[in-house]
Amino acid sequence: MFIVNTGATEVCRGGIGKFPFWGNLQDHYVAVTASNLNDNSTLAHELGHYLGLYHTHETSNGVEYVNGSNCGTAGDLLCDTPADPNLFSCSNSSCQYTCPTLTDPLGQFYSPLMDNIMSYAYKAPTWSCGTDFTNDQDSRAYFIYLNWRNYLVCGGTIPDDPCDATSIPVSTSCNFISGTNVGATNSSVASIACDGSAMDGDIWFKAVIPPSGDLIIDSDEGSIDDLGMAIYTGTCSSLSYYGCYPNGSTYSTYMPYASLTGLTPGSTIWIRLWEYNNNDFGTFSICAYDRSPTIDDIFITNEQVDVTSINAGGTINVDCNQNYNGTSGTTLYPYVGYFLSTDCNYDQGVDVFLGDDQSSLDVTDTDDPESESLVIPAGTTAGNYYVLFEADWTDVVSEGVNENNNTVCVALQVTGTGIDDIFISNEQVDVTSINAGGTINVDCNQNYNGTSSTTLYPYVGYFLSTDCNYDQGVDVFLGDDQSSLDVTDIDDPESESLVIPAGTTAGNYYVLFEADWTDVVSEGVNENNNTVCVALQVTGTGGNPVTQCISAGGQHSLAVCSDNSARDWGGIYSVS
Repeated sequence: MFIVNTGATEVCRGGIGKFPFWGNLQDHYVAVTASNLNDNSTLAHELGHYLGLYHTHETSNGVEYVNGSNCGTAGDLLCDTPADPNLFSCSNSSCQYTCPTLTDPLGQFYSPLMDNIMSYAYKAPTWSCGTDFTNDQDSRAYFIYLNWRNYLVCGGTIPDDPCDATSIPVSTSCNFISGTNVGATNSSVASIACDGSAMDGDIWFKAVIPPSGDLIIDSDEGSIDDLGMAIYTGTCSSLSYYGCYPNGSTYSTYMPYASLTGLTPGSTIWIRLWEYNNNDFGTFSICAYDRSPTIDDIFITNEQVDVTSINAGGTINVDCNQNYNGTSGTTLYPYVGYFLSTDCNYDQGVDVFLGDDQSSLDVTDTDDPESESLVIPAGTTAGNYYVLFEADWTDVVSEGVNENNNTVCVALQVTGTGIDDIFISNEQVDVTSINAGGTINVDCNQNYNGTSSTTLYPYVGYFLSTDCNYDQGVDVFLGDDQSSLDVTDIDDPESESLVIPAGTTAGNYYVLFEADWTDVVSEGVNENNNTVCVALQVTGTGGNPVTQCISAGGQHSLAVCSDNSARDWGGIYSVS
């Protein structure tokens, strides 16, 4: 290791660390400029390279995708460091990410770690945003230390005493770290009969019991292939023997395996390993994982879209809750993505991205309400679509099998580009059954989607029908309401008391709400979404004949009704 007063050509950012697989061994070194010794990351960063760690924004192995699908073969080759676009110009002195619009080759937005030592996060002369290595970085560095830099191993550096034990990260599956007995001496802990051999040359590891209380310890051979293992509880200075586990590995016959249950979550177990006769020295692998893991789950509930129909180019408002189920005490920041799709399945790269919202979730804050205004692209072809709500769409959280429940959808009809549209929402009838001759109360909103700055005055018509389709001249006119709508006043609440004609035959009917029933507004293809209905049962018979109004159609004709009245847009007039 060298401390230099000025930056040599190679020491371009204050330091350099040679990879173990670069060139000749005599050329391997770490160099740091004196001015960078106090920024709390440069020296650690270069030592990371010396122990085989890549930059988190590494591209020599290929560009890592945000969704992590190639995390083991691209980028820094590690899966617990998210894809990173290079923070050199994308971080500030508050350790915030400042390039939120950057995307990977799949079009997904980056969400990098801002505190990782192997990133190019912001640093000042006396401090740096980079403060941490991840578990996978620790494991890779230790593996390189044992297998590429093993000339650094000497007496006293091997964990041959429980209080010097090496930590094994506990995962939901076996993620090996490397170990070695090279240079190990006998620990101060007395030997116990296990596997028919002395525990000479023993080395120690430790692991923290997960929330389930259940843990599996597994191992695999390296240059040595026969180890014994004993488990202890307690503290490193006051151990209690728990059990002997000499073999049974999933990977190698004479390597140890233990399946532990009912232990105290959060407590530490101490793992003692030794080569069978203490006459073979080399490397091996060991892992610890939860045998009953709770897998994180991000999912959507209460999804809503404020309209059922919209012009291409129009704006919709969406609401939902993004929820978390799991055990993370660390706050997670998943995004809910909104997409326009022709079906209810999320197809990456096919469905149209409309926007997203970021939630903050953990075991104490399990749901966040989200809402957003979204624009349907102006060039969208008229037709039937779905708005998809995709939980954790940028794959911030590893969910395993729980990735299968991330998508929910709400149907949406997209109508012609730039064509006015009048439609009904929030339709209600105050009763489900009424006697012929009785009065019902109806409510709805008549809505406008378009660009007109001139106020429009469409009528919503109320009809009694035997089905949900408006048949002019057949369905029974009950009444109407006039709205005033334009681009700044896009919906009017309407309500009316309506009489079911006394002569109506008992049976099952529908109250139709017909938007712009007198055709004040030219809607083109958008005329297809004018009708909504609510079921109504009519009981009893008798009373006056049913009033029917037959319109000649068009914007300047009268509707002639069977009760000797005539109707135009302005009111009802007597017919003599």
